[in-house]
Amino acid sequence: MYDNSDLNEGLTRGMSSATGFIIGALVGASLALLMAPAPGHETRRRVGSTVRRWKDQMGDGINRARSASGQLRDDLSDAVNQGRDAFQRSRGGQEMQNPTGTP
Repeated sequence: MYDNSDLNEGLTRGMSSATGFIIGALVGASLALLMAPAPGHETRRRVGSTVRRWKDQMGDGINRARSASGQLRDDLSDAVNQGRDAFQRSRGGQEMQNPTGTP
């Protein structure tokens, strides 16, 4: 049977890292705004630019995650089909050895 505990552990670790990164980025951005004030229009421009950049980066990350999950789904489907085929071949071989069905 397919053991995906390593995959689940890696995904959990990756999600924790991503969450920590996002929280750290927000705290850092907040501190930067507080420590180095600029005129209101300049601050709004910088914040807007940063938000757009983060939005683009998050979109790229989401697209990569979708692609990876699609590949994982395809790999899992292939593995199930191969297992099913192997089972049917082995079952067919047993029926040929014992056509009456008795042990």
